[in-house]
Amino acid sequence: NFLYKSASSTGVVQIPTWLILLQCLVFLLLYSVWILPEIVFWRNAALVIGAISGLYIVFKYRFLLVTKKALPIWLIGLLFLWACFHLLFLSQNPIAQLKEFTGVWKRALLAVLFALGLGLSLANNSDKVKKWAWLLIYFGLMMPTLIYLMKWTLTYYGGTLLGAGSVPESLKIYFIAHPYYVPKTDYMVFCLPTLGIALGQIALILREKRIQWFSLLVYSISIVAIFFVFYGQN
Repeated sequence: NFLYKSASSTGVVQIPTWLILLQCLVFLLLYSVWILPEIVFWRNAALVIGAISGLYIVFKYRFLLVTKKALPIWLIGLLFLWACFHLLFLSQNPIAQLKEFTGVWKRALLAVLFALGLGLSLANNSDKVKKWAWLLIYFGLMMPTLIYLMKWTLTYYGGTLLGAGSVPESLKIYFIAHPYYVPKTDYMVFCLPTLGIALGQIALILREKRIQWFSLLVYSISIVAIFFVFYGQN
């Protein structure tokens, strides 16, 4: 957001529509599968593709990184430098911290590059592009909730709908240790941002003179669905 207006006002960089579409689809895939077990390949592939595309976009907009508005980006970069410094000079358990560094911190870095590139790639495009891009992004944000609703339905009603023993283990909900178990904290982390976005979009819609009733309905249903996930996991 803090680089958005600057990027929009330059009129210099044009990002191909196909690349924006690719980024949105990769985001949809990444947000859908991140918390699901046994599909590490898809998560890592989406992170790598997203980070590579993000680096390309950041390179195109490199002139913005020397402005005052880019200070938050540099602060995020310092966070990763601090992680390196802590690992090399302050670590009390080097083996455990190296594992964390090459796992969580590596994925976080790839995600930051992807997120920055995706945001900048949308900054200098038409409203038409932004409209369909937002639809894909919001659909991606809703995917953990939609997948949970599908699993919940199959867990409790799959036998009736499809026949006994016909529901694969990977499409069920588990509340104890299991290869396909997803902790409820993961659902909180991935559903809460979507809840906040839906509430924010409703606030924006209600401020407009002409209320978009269909959009209001979609965001309202999203909120109900997310609260159902919290209820089901509790």
